[in-house]
Amino acid sequence: MTRKNPLSIIVITSIVMTLSININALHADYTDPAYHTVEEIRARIFALQDSLPDWVRVERIGFSQEDKLPIYAVKVNFRVNEDVSERPAIVFHDLHAEEILGVEYSMWLLEELVAHCGQANAWLKEIDTWIIPTSNPEGLTAVYAYDPSWRKNKRCNLKDGRFRFFPGWGGDTSGVDLNRNFPLFWVHGDGFLTGKGNELYDYYRGPGPLSEAESQALDRFMDRIRPVFAITLHSSRTGNFAERIFYPWGRGWMKYSNPKFSPDIHTLRQLTELMASRTHKYGHQGTTYLPAPIGKTVGDCDTYFYWKYGIISMRIEIGAAGEGMQPDSAGIMDVIESCRMGIGYLFNCMTDKPVTNEDEKGVIDQKWVILKTIQDGGPCEAVIDMKTLTTPMMPFRSTSPRTGMYFWPVLEGFTDTLTARKYGYYTRRGEVIGQNAGSSPL
Repeated sequence: MTRKNPLSIIVITSIVMTLSININALHADYTDPAYHTVEEIRARIFALQDSLPDWVRVERIGFSQEDKLPIYAVKVNFRVNEDVSERPAIVFHDLHAEEILGVEYSMWLLEELVAHCGQANAWLKEIDTWIIPTSNPEGLTAVYAYDPSWRKNKRCNLKDGRFRFFPGWGGDTSGVDLNRNFPLFWVHGDGFLTGKGNELYDYYRGPGPLSEAESQALDRFMDRIRPVFAITLHSSRTGNFAERIFYPWGRGWMKYSNPKFSPDIHTLRQLTELMASRTHKYGHQGTTYLPAPIGKTVGDCDTYFYWKYGIISMRIEIGAAGEGMQPDSAGIMDVIESCRMGIGYLFNCMTDKPVTNEDEKGVIDQKWVILKTIQDGGPCEAVIDMKTLTTPMMPFRSTSPRTGMYFWPVLEGFTDTLTARKYGYYTRRGEVIGQNAGSSPL
């Protein structure tokens, strides 16, 4: 066969900079005016776009399943209107309607970022930050209108046009749990009306993988943006998972002697440990969050985005159990302040910001392998792999078709051979060394 020009690829290695509950009640003041309704979210994000058009851009990325409410993503950057960017991106989003602390953290973060627009801020100049204040607007509307424990979207499962809800946990026959609707291991989620225990039908996976408009919108968005980090904000209603940071994946790690871990498990473990050590529990500044691999894979978005796109997708369970899940105004700010440095660490990982904070010293022990694949002078999608970071579950990854970029975190001292392939082009190989900064063409 006739081959075209060689596929070019640049590998850059650089230091990662630091950066008991009542079964049917939440005991929370979700009516506190500090919380944002869907209407208030929309009004505020468009007001920011109108006042800072060079820094803030609002995109409609889809609609909700039943009520067709728009789902918005807000981009913040000093070149916000560049459609194609080689900057690393980070995405914040939520899925479960009653876990409204995630909405408030997202809105606070948006305000915090725009407060520094026009300043010499590395986060705004070097990172594309995307904030989806609510991925489940119709569910959030139901929380305020009908039931503060509503979790799902409002899909009419009985197909008669009626929205059926039962106040409190578990008796709702309408709706789909969006964090059970993604394709990877979807089959292991709860079927219709087959829930167990006190929460009954709250975890229905939907009639098929990506059956819901909301999960489809998120999937399209992640495919287009290909962020380095995707942060899903949750709160644990039972308290069993409260104040933890979960990462992909460790199937059976608590039960079996031979659990199945993700290929990047060592890097992800270290990254989340460093992040968790900077994230303090609600009302307990001396105690930090706990990191753990995702052990139960049932169609959640975090394992899916990591598996499908190679995104470092993490689930952060912010806020404590009980009142700490839906606190009042003061409690909201306490939770936000407790998470500030942990989230900030992720931002610092993506910048060339010098280490100046004492808390950040001594943890410069990770590297990024930054790839860009080029076809005939322009960016292209190419298949990439490294033998030691490849498993049957993840035999390869790919660079972004829009930018040709991929950001791969590795530990200090890591060495391997990276291979890049594209049909019709010569295969290229090059050595990756996770300790010397610089670049080398393959």
